[in-house]
Amino acid sequence: MDERFAGEVWGRSWHETRRFLRRWSDTFTAASRDDLAADAVLETWLRQDHIAEPARVGAYARTIARRLRARRMDQHVRLPMLPLETEHAELLAAPDPADEVHFRVLGEAVSSGWLWEQVEQLLASGPPLSGTLLLAYHGGASCRDLARSTALSVEAVKMRLHRTRHRLRRVLEERVRTRVLPRADAR
Repeated sequence: MDERFAGEVWGRSWHETRRFLRRWSDTFTAASRDDLAADAVLETWLRQDHIAEPARVGAYARTIARRLRARRMDQHVRLPMLPLETEHAELLAAPDPADEVHFRVLGEAVSSGWLWEQVEQLLASGPPLSGTLLLAYHGGASCRDLARSTALSVEAVKMRLHRTRHRLRRVLEERVRTRVLPRADAR
C-alpha cells in the first residue's frame, strides 16, 4: 500500500464510521461513539492490506464499527456471572406477592408467586448443574462462558439448556392441565 492510500483509508474510514454510528440514538452508542469510531478506524488502518479495492474502505470500516458496537453492547448489558456453587434460591429473586402479576400457561392465568415456587421446585429436583446453567444463561452468560466455567463443550451446554427448558415447560404445562394449582382468576 502506498502512503497516499494509507491517508485516504484513515480519512474515509473516520468519516464513514462516524456517519454510520450516528444511526443509533441509544445512550450507550451516543456516549461511546468517538471511542467506537476511533477503534474502528485504527482497526481498518491496521488491516488496510486486506482491502483489495480502495473503494471498499467505507464498507470495511462500517463492518468493523458494527461488530465493535455489538461486542461492546453485549459486554455492557451482560450481567456479572455468579459462581456455579451458588444455590438456586439465591439466584431467583422472589416476586413481591402484592404485585399480582400473572402469566399465561396453556391459556390459563397463573400467578407469578405460584410460578416461581414451581420453577424453584423443578430446578431443585433436577440435575443441579442444569438448573444453574439455565439461570446463568438467562441472567446474561453466553454458552461459551458457561462451557469455559464448567469444563463442558459448548454443544453440551446448549443440550443441557434445551433439555432443562423442555422439562420445565412440560412439567409446568402438565401441572396446569391437571389443575394442581390455585387458579389466579378464581377469586
